[in-house]
Amino acid sequence: KIVSMLQQMTQIYLRKEAGYRLRFSSILMQVLYDLITNYAVTLTPGDLTEDDRLKDVIMYIHVLQTKISLSEVAEKFHYNPDYLSRIFKRRVGVTFVNYVYQVRLEAIYQDVLATNQVIKTIFIRHGASNTKLAMKMFKELYGQTPNQLRQLNKGE
Repeated sequence: KIVSMLQQMTQIYLRKEAGYRLRFSSILMQVLYDLITNYAVTLTPGDLTEDDRLKDVIMYIHVLQTKISLSEVAEKFHYNPDYLSRIFKRRVGVTFVNYVYQVRLEAIYQDVLATNQVIKTIFIRHGASNTKLAMKMFKELYGQTPNQLRQLNKGE
């Protein structure tokens, strides 16, 4: 059933008919619901390993994206900020701050392609309030500025 829904989502996305985002999101929510209700496992705190806790931190970053700080996340997940910083870098391979910016830039990239909003507005909405730094990181990551990306995709 889930595979069928994922295939359906692919077709909806590829066709991009009127209202496709709403339909895509609807099916995505159904997939998530089915996964949670049919495959969720209840864990006790003793079952959680350090990697599990770090996965929770990473999921939190992806969900929140906007105003987020190391100290806030450390407090929420019961870490010492210095320890979280070290363990994050060791396990994930990049610093906490760089990872947060990568997540933001991915979301910004998608919005640049999917909307006609002003670039600065997109950056601010995703928590990249230092637009000069965010623009520099975007160009380093994607090899072009958001405006160049948007122009190239309009031509396709």
